[in-house]
Amino acid sequence: QGQHSGLLACVTPSSVDVATVMQHLRQQLPTYMQPKQCCAIAQLPLSHNGKVDVRQMVATVRNTAPASGSERLGDAAIRHSVRVCVEGALEQTEFDDNENLYVLGLDSIKSIQIAAQLRHHGWTMSAVQVMECGTVNAICEFLASHTTVSQLAQYAHNTRIDLPALRWFTQLALPVPNVYNHVIVLKVLPGCPLEQLHNRLHTLIQQQPALHSALDAEGRLLVCDPNVCYPNEVLTEYSTAQWTLAEVIAQCNSMLDVTNGRVFTAALLHAPQPASSTLVLCAHHLCVDMHSWYLILSTLDAVSTVNGTSNSGLHRWNDYLASKTVDSATHESWRTVCQTLPLHFPPVSLPDDSLPRTRAWREDFRHPCVRRLFESSGNTAYSAETYVLTALALVLRYYSEEPWCRIEMEGMGRGCWPDEPDVADTVGWFTLFYPWAIPLHGDMATLLSAIASDLAKRTHGGGDYGLLQMRHAPEDSLAQGIRMNYIGVQAQPSLRYFHIDHFNSDIYTAPENALGCVLEFNIARSAADGLSFHCRFDPTRIALNDVQLLLARYKNSLTDLDAWLCQHSATLTGAPTLWTL
Repeated sequence: QGQHSGLLACVTPSSVDVATVMQHLRQQLPTYMQPKQCCAIAQLPLSHNGKVDVRQMVATVRNTAPASGSERLGDAAIRHSVRVCVEGALEQTEFDDNENLYVLGLDSIKSIQIAAQLRHHGWTMSAVQVMECGTVNAICEFLASHTTVSQLAQYAHNTRIDLPALRWFTQLALPVPNVYNHVIVLKVLPGCPLEQLHNRLHTLIQQQPALHSALDAEGRLLVCDPNVCYPNEVLTEYSTAQWTLAEVIAQCNSMLDVTNGRVFTAALLHAPQPASSTLVLCAHHLCVDMHSWYLILSTLDAVSTVNGTSNSGLHRWNDYLASKTVDSATHESWRTVCQTLPLHFPPVSLPDDSLPRTRAWREDFRHPCVRRLFESSGNTAYSAETYVLTALALVLRYYSEEPWCRIEMEGMGRGCWPDEPDVADTVGWFTLFYPWAIPLHGDMATLLSAIASDLAKRTHGGGDYGLLQMRHAPEDSLAQGIRMNYIGVQAQPSLRYFHIDHFNSDIYTAPENALGCVLEFNIARSAADGLSFHCRFDPTRIALNDVQLLLARYKNSLTDLDAWLCQHSATLTGAPTLWTL
């Protein structure tokens, strides 16, 4: 009511956790429908005819609201942060908390700056919401009603990282969890400041709780003291005179201990010539995912020394992950997966210990259809992600026509959550979230609508990152399992001091191949009209010709889908598409 109007939510009884209610509303409602404030009252006031008395309800909320002089400690911290951020963006200090910020010079750019600075202070708020509030008081009220208790107590960080993947990992009862590791091998190029590697690796361990966390009996990560998890230095040095690369990799794998919190290790294999030295990085796959590796490599490759102080943003990310929950549909999907027996596929050839277990293959695809699928999706009912996955589902139908075969998309990582901290100044270490099945049967029209409806159930339409795993039921099937990653943007870092050795690096090691993961297929947007395909595969399980055949089929599927869309409606209203060949 009045100049500073906004949506008010009331919930009963008064003992309800308001923060939990607000978190649920943020997940279920679009931004414009989210209330600015939520109040818990004893009961909803009713009028004589039995309807909710809105006026009486507002009066009740006002009467139960604390006086202006009794501001909570958390509210005082919010107000101080908001004043600092607003004053810095507007370059003014002499104004009242109720003054219209637009009169003081607020615009969209300054709103983005305020939102970014608030994140650095530990508060999450979008730039759009800053503009909608318009005053310091309104911003404070929004943050106070949308902030959980864990965010208010910035120094009382959660000591558990409750990743859904960990519970799934435990339910599957996979043996010897330490063997499911990622190994990245880097060739050290001339000019690399080796003396800084120790400090940077130490900083990574100290700043990121997931890297000094132990897997407990319940399948959750428990944050531990980094000095206890890593009593010695993270980086161990070896000499090529006594050690081979294979021996160093095996040593790194053996040093990991998930139950005691040692989930990351590094080794530097010194060669007579400094330019020939090799850096081996090894981490448990539940704590480090593909995007995290890019961030690690970029940090190690940075010219300037990493600040050794603790980064509150990383701790906030830990708190954020710990607050995530699993919905009933996801739980049921995992229950079905957990009842599926481990998969076994016949080998293509006998393993050769003298050869690396993982081979690498890359192809680029440049075609006008890529630009149309990505840039013209705004004119249609479906997103670019829907098009990419639809074309992929059509390809995977070649590998199995049985009704029990399905594609599970497990990743759903960055960009999925509306209250997600800015990934530019925080690091998310996570894997395997929220699986859902992609249909394999039906024509393009059926696949488009089915995949789009499944994506629509996920916040932000499913995000821009996912992991696809093809699962087959019978053990005597000759079909081959395929693991695929879909990445919405090109994430390969540009390294100055290192070169990634793709042939010796092993994202998913041999023991996991027993589950049917024989090919890792990464799809990245490399240009306006181009896609880049990065493949890692086990040559004992799948031949290179089969990998190339899969890529050829996917290219044909993309062009076929593009041609089909030019002739059929892809809009909600049934109107023709606005773009043609």
